[in-house]
Amino acid sequence: MAIINVGSYSNLNTPLSKESSVNAKMNWVSVLRTIVTNRSFLILMVSLLLLGNESKLQYLIGNGLLFIGLATVGIPHGAVDHLLESGHWVSRSTPRFILVYLAYSFAMALFWYLSPKLALCLFLFYSSWHFGQSDGEQWGFGSMFSYLWGCSVLFYLLGTHYNETNEILKSISGVSMPFSAPIWLITPFFFVALYKRSYSYAITILWLLVSSQLPLMLAFGLYFIGQHSLTNWKQISKTLNMAHHKIWIYSMPFHLGAWFVLALFFFVWPMLNISSDYNRWGIFFIFIACVSLPHIISVQLFKKKSETI
Repeated sequence: MAIINVGSYSNLNTPLSKESSVNAKMNWVSVLRTIVTNRSFLILMVSLLLLGNESKLQYLIGNGLLFIGLATVGIPHGAVDHLLESGHWVSRSTPRFILVYLAYSFAMALFWYLSPKLALCLFLFYSSWHFGQSDGEQWGFGSMFSYLWGCSVLFYLLGTHYNETNEILKSISGVSMPFSAPIWLITPFFFVALYKRSYSYAITILWLLVSSQLPLMLAFGLYFIGQHSLTNWKQISKTLNMAHHKIWIYSMPFHLGAWFVLALFFFVWPMLNISSDYNRWGIFFIFIACVSLPHIISVQLFKKKSETI
């Protein structure tokens, strides 16, 4: 049986967001020097730029990376919520947990079917909240600034891909963004990172700047997998005091179930004739909305429970 260390849930280090105690004492010049001379980050930056925007090579490599990322940490990080309740596998309570999880997902799918516009607003709200809360815990933000950051990230990712975003929004809700986001919009947060002397925060902002020049799904996937999912995966491992491979094995029931539900979405949703504009990525976003809702509720309940211990 694994012991839950609830006090360490927001303390972590990841390859894309690794920050040592030394960095806390660095001045902003040192932060800039560290960012520029980080070899792995430079290699990654150059590799992304060399893919060529909307090229066949970028499509193959980019989607391959997204699939690998989703299979390794993207979906699994949200497929172990059942472990957060007790810290180990409880076979008797798992069926009940699955039924509750599916009920929340089905409720969101039904809501999207009945009122796509309101469902989209709800999805954007809790996604911004979840992203902001996760990053905010890592970087020591207050609740208001965390939500501001979450909203800014989501708007930046969507707004710098105005045409792609509107194609998806039109197909899943019949609405469109009224204006785009300029590339420089996220840069004020970079100066906040320098002020806070936060290496990982600055790296994430540079990630976002680069991602504005990549296709929407690759840009969103890089943030969702590389920052959000990987960060939370490390949190889960430390909280449960459990090895990564063991957590991944425990995630398999929900992990495989998520891929099955995704396949159903791609097969069933177009048959509902909700919109004449079929968009496979739009269906993928609806799937994310449906599986995200129970995940976020589960995480919030766990955090609330942790605060009372």
